[in-house]
Amino acid sequence: MMTRAPLVSHRWRTPTKDGESLIAPSLSEFADAVEYNRAQAWPLDGWFADSSPNVIRNQARECLVKEASEFSRQYRDIDQLPEPSAPLILTGHQPELIHCGVWYKHFVLHHAAKNVKGIGIHLSIDHDVHRGSAIVIPSGSVDAPTTKSIPFDQTPHALPYEQSRVVDQSTWDTFGTRVSQALEPLVPQPLIKQFWPLVLANDDRRPSEAIASARHQLEGKAGLQTLELPLSRICKQTPFAWFVALLLSDFERFFQTYNDALQAYRLEHRLRSQHHPVPDLMKRDQWFELPLWTWNSNDPIRRRCYARRDGHRILLSDAHASEYSIEQRMGAASQKGVSQLLQLQSQGVQLRPRALTTTLFARWMLGDLFIHGIGGAVYDRVTDEIARRWWQCQAPIIGVASATMQLPVKRPDVSSEDLKELDRRLRQLEFHPELFLSEPSPDAEKWIARKRHWIAQRLPSGTNLQRHQQITEANRALQKWTQPLKQNLLNERQSLESQIRKREILDSRELPFCVFPDHQMDILLDRLRADALSG
Repeated sequence: MMTRAPLVSHRWRTPTKDGESLIAPSLSEFADAVEYNRAQAWPLDGWFADSSPNVIRNQARECLVKEASEFSRQYRDIDQLPEPSAPLILTGHQPELIHCGVWYKHFVLHHAAKNVKGIGIHLSIDHDVHRGSAIVIPSGSVDAPTTKSIPFDQTPHALPYEQSRVVDQSTWDTFGTRVSQALEPLVPQPLIKQFWPLVLANDDRRPSEAIASARHQLEGKAGLQTLELPLSRICKQTPFAWFVALLLSDFERFFQTYNDALQAYRLEHRLRSQHHPVPDLMKRDQWFELPLWTWNSNDPIRRRCYARRDGHRILLSDAHASEYSIEQRMGAASQKGVSQLLQLQSQGVQLRPRALTTTLFARWMLGDLFIHGIGGAVYDRVTDEIARRWWQCQAPIIGVASATMQLPVKRPDVSSEDLKELDRRLRQLEFHPELFLSEPSPDAEKWIARKRHWIAQRLPSGTNLQRHQQITEANRALQKWTQPLKQNLLNERQSLESQIRKREILDSRELPFCVFPDHQMDILLDRLRADALSG
């Protein structure tokens, strides 16, 4: 049994070159991280009035595997799974058309779970609000690429993914065809030709579930043995109610702990914005904001959740029109409070975790290792600090995985360094024109001699302005002989800027995975195999 955690650096850098990837700790150390996390006795005794941390955590794990198995088997075959006591490796993201850097986490998830004879589960964060219903992709030709925004639906106003339905059926049905047409001739056989028919085959589901399920089906074809689960489904179960009851048991102190952890992060990273990485929780009179979202099935607009004490009761509110009451003892989560939270759920009241509490819940109650992307890993350092202050313990180790994949198309052989070099020559032409005159005329020689004269002068203090004016005058006079060269360089710069803009369109690492060639999954698997061999 491990007694010491693997060394995990916090200095992650996004891979910049095509085909580059990042995995931390190394794949070979993931098993050590899982073993370390499973060996820790998290100090939560006394936080539950009529249960124990181990009982609740075991229930949460069993519930997670059961729900994920049932959900995944609705649309793809799943191999016989290990018992829920096996290591659980998790990752998560919004149910959207992700780019390949995010998708790479799913391949790492499969490999990590296989290595520890565990279960890999991707949590679809479907209580987040839609960030848009269109993708921006390259179109046109290799010689003249452009960008094009292609909608797949109309964006519902402030609705979580889990509450959304298809608004414009025609736009939804034709999305795959329109993307394929826009991509030609850049990508003749894009993955979306396989992917979108799978999405449409799942059309009895919510749009977010149809997209996530279709992606998971593609992963199955590539040999990835993982499970998929919308997080909303586990949030409707008893384990999440215990987690909410735990936060409510001393929500005033958690409120302060949360804000103090954010402030410590901002001080460490010298951040001035009070909204970065996430906003502070706010207090309104006697109401304390909780790091939770809430809505009612009759009014499915996601809003912030607030709490205040009223004798032996805790009142919950969305600060809009809804207010609810539960009985919850001070200092420890209770079965009675859990039952009342579940009763609210049956009445259509939904509670969901915010960004930091999503991973707080996943890392402590659900899994043995959570694999982040770089952005999530950086922000989750705040979660580490919350745990240290709230539970006086070190947070479970996380994994980090990301990659950069660019479209495999021919692109201009130019870079921003070429532009910098050209600008350097233009500056030299302005301030040192004499260097570009191989055979200066007699008139030019006079100006060059005059400039050299003033450069060599040693003037009294306070009289350098005159020298500067004389040198500037000489440089301007010499421009007459360098004007043709300057115009050529300016024309070259204009052409270079155009080529760089074309390259930037084709180089984007943010393109959705489905616009890549249909063999992109093989490329990601090859990248994973290379990473496994190297570490």
